[in-house]
Amino acid sequence: MKKLTKIILSIFTAITLLGTGAAALQAKPGGWGKGHGGKNPEIRAVRDAVKEDMANARYEVLAQLTGNNVNDLKLEGAVKRFPDLLKQYEVDREAFRAAMDIRSNAIVEQALSSGTITQEQYDAWKLRDARRDLRENFANARYEALAELSGKEVNDLKIQSATQSFRQLLRENNIDRDTFKETVKTKAESVVQQALESGQITQAQADSLKADLAEGKSFWKQGRRGGKHRGGHHRGWNN
Repeated sequence: MKKLTKIILSIFTAITLLGTGAAALQAKPGGWGKGHGGKNPEIRAVRDAVKEDMANARYEVLAQLTGNNVNDLKLEGAVKRFPDLLKQYEVDREAFRAAMDIRSNAIVEQALSSGTITQEQYDAWKLRDARRDLRENFANARYEALAELSGKEVNDLKIQSATQSFRQLLRENNIDRDTFKETVKTKAESVVQQALESGQITQAQADSLKADLAEGKSFWKQGRRGGKHRGGHHRGWNN
């Protein structure tokens, strides 16, 4: 009886693994780019249109960086989290991100060329990329504003912010919130202008970013593309 039970369990396990593996070979639609749409319907439309290509692309990029077979990696991905695969194969996350950005841009460009997505949807996607690429500059603008108003060094304030919120730092340094907000806005607008002049963003993207800044939106905590920043970009100026 025990022997029969072991045989049945072995068969069941094999069937389960085969089924999971087959699903992995089709790639998980929610792969690279999951959660990229937020509340923007145009970005969601792009994400939905290219999600399968994006999911496949991340395994293709991983195969390219590791020299492994794509299908073998997809089988592993059926039972492991993708970040665990990167760690297992000692793939540098920034190298993976850079390669994936190139691939994902090509996928979106192709979707536009084929008529799968509209020009408006494509523009919204590229604007989101511009926000993400400038995120660190926007974050630094906030510290620079605080340094200017407090007379302290940027690095010292960054160290303090590890244990204190920006609201606490403002109170501690007797800085008026509205004054801080306007100073950050001015510096963030400068970031946008420099990006425009360097060719990093287009005039249309610069106009959209400046309009968002005028409404009080910030981009240093914008939703991620598989990386370190979570949370919306409407969180405010001094949280």
